[in-house]
Amino acid sequence: MQLNPIDRAIFEIKFAIPREILTEVFKPLTFSWTPASVNLDEQILNKVIRPKVFVDANIVGGSEVIIPTHSLARDSSDEYTTIFHIPKNLTQGRSILAVLSISYMDAATLSAYNRTAIYDPCSITANGQAAEALFNSANTIIMPSTARVELVAENTVMVRDTARVQATGFLRCLLAYDASMSQIQIGSILDFTELAVLGTKAYIYNEYRVKLDEGKLKGGFELGSFREIVESYSDSREQYNEYLRTIWRKVAHMNDRESYERLIRAQVGGFR
Repeated sequence: MQLNPIDRAIFEIKFAIPREILTEVFKPLTFSWTPASVNLDEQILNKVIRPKVFVDANIVGGSEVIIPTHSLARDSSDEYTTIFHIPKNLTQGRSILAVLSISYMDAATLSAYNRTAIYDPCSITANGQAAEALFNSANTIIMPSTARVELVAENTVMVRDTARVQATGFLRCLLAYDASMSQIQIGSILDFTELAVLGTKAYIYNEYRVKLDEGKLKGGFELGSFREIVESYSDSREQYNEYLRTIWRKVAHMNDRESYERLIRAQVGGFR
């Protein structure tokens, strides 16, 4: 059973597109009379999935993580700018796609300022806590933080806000998927494979729409069903872009537990 997103995507591509077309389109270009052996999976991976689908999936997706700042190396280029250098061991070996915000207080310190802490323990009830959560959902976020942050280099974040950035706190960042896209949960794999199939069809049409006419003009022969199938992929690029922006963007957000739970907490109320 194939549960790896990349392997499953290649399987679905070979299931949806005739093998004869895939072999013709993805065969390596050689200058020898000897037929070259074609590793079809590797060709699809190198020409479509890695350069196109993988990159696009990261642009609209990624994994949200929280990185503590207390142990990060930092520089100060001026009085109001702090630069953090984040090692790969804190990002699971992955690159940071975007940095969303920096908070100056960690969760443990923030919990000490919970408003219910000033009440008598006997007066704290489940109904009261639920009412407070509802109030907090409509109130401004009390955690001191700023979104005046930007990614300036590989895993290097610049903060422009205050004269002094506290040692305690954390960065909220988006990380790229790893090479095998293992962060994609099993329920999202079929959505990813659909994106890969549409991307492959768009690649095939783009590669062969001119070559089909050249074969008819120069060779003087009809290509039959090969031509019909390739021409049926004429709108695959539009379908791919629409699916990427309307379907996969939502799936990727719900696939990432941290991002999705934060969205739900903001909608229904809760301690965040």
